[in-house]
Amino acid sequence: MRLTLTRCRRSVTGLACGVCGQGGSAARFGRERWRIPRSSARWQTVPLLTVFGHGLGRRVGGIGWGRVRVVVGSHSLGGVLRVLLSPRMLAFHALVLLVVPSFIMLGQWQFHRWEGKAAAADLAEANLDSAPVPVAELMAPGDDVARADRWKQVTATGRYDTDHELLVRNRDGENGVGLYVLTPLVTADGTGLLVNRGWVPQPPTATSRPDVPPAPTGEVTVTGRAQFSESEANTGIRERGGLPESQIMVIDVGRIAGALDYPVYGGFVELTGQDPESDPAPEMVPVPEVDTGMHLSYAVQWWVFTVVAVVGWVFLVRREIQDAAGGSDSGPDGGSDDGPDGDPSGGAPVSASPVGAAHGSDGGGR
Repeated sequence: MRLTLTRCRRSVTGLACGVCGQGGSAARFGRERWRIPRSSARWQTVPLLTVFGHGLGRRVGGIGWGRVRVVVGSHSLGGVLRVLLSPRMLAFHALVLLVVPSFIMLGQWQFHRWEGKAAAADLAEANLDSAPVPVAELMAPGDDVARADRWKQVTATGRYDTDHELLVRNRDGENGVGLYVLTPLVTADGTGLLVNRGWVPQPPTATSRPDVPPAPTGEVTVTGRAQFSESEANTGIRERGGLPESQIMVIDVGRIAGALDYPVYGGFVELTGQDPESDPAPEMVPVPEVDTGMHLSYAVQWWVFTVVAVVGWVFLVRREIQDAAGGSDSGPDGGSDDGPDGDPSGGAPVSASPVGAAHGSDGGGR
């Protein structure tokens, strides 16, 4: 179908036709949309941005001062289905159907990880700022510390049982990898509380005992952050045999309590204060860093990839349909199939008018 479109009066430009080479003042249409009568066209509107150049999917028949003729391809239902169901397009459809749900699920997975870390960070901040309470109000023998109570401050008074002191291997401190010093504190009622007194440097050899500052003798009052019992599952640290005497890999309170002759509170505490103080003393365990990581940004990135995949699919489908329609209207010599003059109506142009009364056709091609 060959349509004759009257130029917009708003502006002109000095472009030359890339097909016929005709120069002069060509009509500049920009993004103006022109309506084509339903009785004469298979498309209701034509974006006249596609008039200039072949790269945008239209063949320009000629550009003059008054009128522009544009070849519009045929888009029958059968032709569209042939394009959409071609082997190449079916493979592309399958790829999109695979990647889009995958991207969405990956985004949701990262978002849920961010939610979990954000909730843990909020809990840690709130509990670290809480006022210390007696250990018996928060912990009990045989019962582990609840996750909601982790990092809360507790106080206890008693005497250190240095005969059952343990060293926890492969723990990070400000000066590198070393050991934690875990010493039971026996309270006035005879219940033991495991106290992580702090960090000491790694000894010269794996089998030698490090220099550990002694715990104070006599009665002491300690303040510390409550922690639940450790395991391979919640620490990622694997147990192993053949360790030197009094050295362990994880603070498994149940196992440690089984070797003591008095009841032990579930969980343990990280020492933050002691009266009287020790000098010298192990390096206290620092306050944990509150960090939610990059999970939220990763989630947004996966969802952006989802939008890009869908938009790319739409763009490729439209381009394939347009290319197929353009090829069906071209003869062997690249010209139009419509007749000697390329016009099915014997050369009589099919008129088209712009959308909106403000930019109407002048009817004379001026």
